[in-house]
Amino acid sequence: MLIRKLGGSARAVAVLLLTVAVITVSSYGSTASAHIALFDTTTIESGWYGTLKFRVPHGCGHEGIIGATSVFSVDIPEGVVIVKPEDLAGWNSSVESGPVAPWINHGVPSTEGPIKVIWTADPGSELLNVNYKDFGMHVMLGDQERQPLGLLYFKSYQTCIDGDTNFWA
Repeated sequence: MLIRKLGGSARAVAVLLLTVAVITVSSYGSTASAHIALFDTTTIESGWYGTLKFRVPHGCGHEGIIGATSVFSVDIPEGVVIVKPEDLAGWNSSVESGPVAPWINHGVPSTEGPIKVIWTADPGSELLNVNYKDFGMHVMLGDQERQPLGLLYFKSYQTCIDGDTNFWA
């Protein structure tokens, strides 16, 4: 997943690319057959909010095994300073915070921000291989005084009920 921030104006604009195919790399070396897509986005100006939607096209189905996805997580790249995950029925969300490049939070300097969003399924609410699920988040890009962001990559992870994790870059 990527976002490009264009230069040339006092307020650089980040363009969210629609339906970006993701490189499939399994943490266990097997080839995964799914990809995560970033879609249904809007243009976001620096210092403003926008919504991102990640579509997981099916549960875990690899090596002839039909399984379910129990956890979906997304690494938050530098430059995204506020994240609010979508509330999904049957799934619990959390945002991990950590050290980030300095930014201004409502007039107050901050060096902490979001680094990962995690959705975990309640028992019985896992994403089955025959279904898809959209995971959304409302984000804010850093203010216009920051250096151009370039490309922002959203690495995502699909964890199966058997514990296998597929990494999507």
